[in-house]
Amino acid sequence: MRQTRKRYNEEFKLQVIIEALRKKSTTKEVARDYNLHPDLVSRWKREFFNSIVYFELSHDKKESDLEQATAKREAKLCRKIRKLDRQLVWLKKKMAEVLPQEGRLALLDRQDSELSLPMQARLLDLDVTSLFYKPSHVKDGSYRLMKSTVFRPANLAIRQKPEKNLSIRSEHVQ
Repeated sequence: MRQTRKRYNEEFKLQVIIEALRKKSTTKEVARDYNLHPDLVSRWKREFFNSIVYFELSHDKKESDLEQATAKREAKLCRKIRKLDRQLVWLKKKMAEVLPQEGRLALLDRQDSELSLPMQARLLDLDVTSLFYKPSHVKDGSYRLMKSTVFRPANLAIRQKPEKNLSIRSEHVQ
């Protein structure tokens, strides 16, 4: 009767190869321990080392392919950033021409959690201080006081004749 050929699974082959590599024994001794022919163990070791070399080469190729893909994606993103930057500059210029400052102030969204108010102001080409500016109403009394100090006869004389400034100032100091 004819003997059927034995088939060994990958785990068993790997176990034999690891034992052959770990032990200080020869391939013949490992083959005897597992009831195998020594040529079979040698062939498995050779296939194992060839597959490692192939794995390293394919791994290096995959890494270089990955690096190339990353470089392509990075270049594409840089082009997109430059394009968006040019569009933003153009929109800012056109918006500043078309909308007055009050109109751009009305576009601010104080409830937006993604963009801070200073960032929105920069995008709308507004000064950040304009966000918090509140005009103060001058009372009549303070306006009169300011007018009387600015248009005082001594102050007018200083503005009209600068060479007499020293004598007029010295009169006020005394």
